[in-house]
Amino acid sequence: MKLHAKGLIVAVTLTALTAVAIAGATGAAASTTDFEKSMVAWHNDTRVQYGLPPLRVSAELSSLARRYSQRMAEAGDVWHMPSLGSDMRRWNELGDNVGMSNDLNRLEGGFMDSPTHRDNILYSKYKLVGVGIIDDEGEFFVTVIFMTPLPALKGPAAVSQQRLTTAMKGSQGPETAVDILLQLTGMDAGLSG
Repeated sequence: MKLHAKGLIVAVTLTALTAVAIAGATGAAASTTDFEKSMVAWHNDTRVQYGLPPLRVSAELSSLARRYSQRMAEAGDVWHMPSLGSDMRRWNELGDNVGMSNDLNRLEGGFMDSPTHRDNILYSKYKLVGVGIIDDEGEFFVTVIFMTPLPALKGPAAVSQQRLTTAMKGSQGPETAVDILLQLTGMDAGLSG
């Protein structure tokens, strides 16, 4: 699934089950963290082969991916994350690949064989990635989240954003979030009183 911040347009063609489920065998000696690192390396190697920059690992995306993989493992099924857009903040574009398999190498190949999953892996605008893998007695539930973050604010906009964030978190000061929004939009003139 791929989401765009502008109107939350969903740009995905869902395949039969919206996920790749492939049979095979994977050694059980490595930890899921090792598997996650290996899958990130595979994604980045694949992107470099296609002339794209590698993705940076995001702890926030990885944590969310693990939570989603855990939910799928508990249900014994896979699905795309309908709440992905609301679960993340400060994003411009988001995408996810999900799958389950007892062979992670074959799952990676399955991702590349699926046009929708492949598009996420090779989307040039993605900058960050998070991978969550849950091993449920040899059946791996995998979530890969891709993100293009919003650009960092600079100058007065960054200061205003910090003031707004502080006000919205409830830190009481002379300003409320509404006051700051009114200042930012220029609508505060003549409204005192």
